Amino acid sequence: VGMVPVAASATGSPEKTESSVALVNGTYYDDLNEAFESAVQSNTTLTLLADVSVSKKITIPSNATVTLDLSDFSLTCPDGFTNWNTLIENSGSLTITGDGEIDANPGTAIHQTINNKQDATLIIESGTIIGGLFEAIHNFGGTVIINGGKIIAEKGGSRNVAINTTKGSVSISGDAAIEAAYTGIKSCGSTVTISDNASITGQFGVVLLNEKEDNEEPGEHSSLTMTGGSIVSNGAGFA
Repeated sequence: VGMVPVAASATGSPEKTESSVALVNGTYYDDLNEAFESAVQSNTTLTLLADVSVSKKITIPSNATVTLDLSDFSLTCPDGFTNWNTLIENSGSLTITGDGEIDANPGTAIHQTINNKQDATLIIESGTIIGGLFEAIHNFGGTVIINGGKIIAEKGGSRNVAINTTKGSVSISGDAAIEAAYTGIKSCGSTVTISDNASITGQFGVVLLNEKEDNEEPGEHSSLTMTGGSIVSNGAGFA
């Protein structure tokens, strides 16, 4: 299936066409951003119907509860995605399901694939999240629950982090896999929990820091609770 570009003037339709990229409440959309606007208004599920590339940031506001079903398709962005440093910005509640992927790698200016903001909730049940220039998931004071799927960070040198979390909490369970070329999880004042068969792999597996990296007071401390799973260093670092 070829990549379907998003049409700026597309509108919802009760019938599926060759240009349809998403389904929301029985309505088919050629424009993914428009489909997300509909899902946000209805607090419902958006299902991908094709590989799709978006040209602007997807935003989930604080009053919205949305499920993104990737099915078997890819959500990505074009090279030169320069006006935004995030592919998806979540201020509400976002759940990701399906076996597809969200890939910020083509947009060379994107810093993180998903930015989970303060008091927001991000739940990943399955699928693959591929990081941007620096991070796959950036969490600032929100809640991240990863029950399955893969979180991958492949580039960015020493700033390459699969999950970068400041305050808030990150819970990883099931068969979830966190894979990074450099750091699997970097926590600054966050609560991190690892259980079941979850795996974290990176040159540095998990790095725990105070909220303020220079250790100045006041600052929240990071914590790690591990009742299962594995943390593995794949290079000259430490787990």
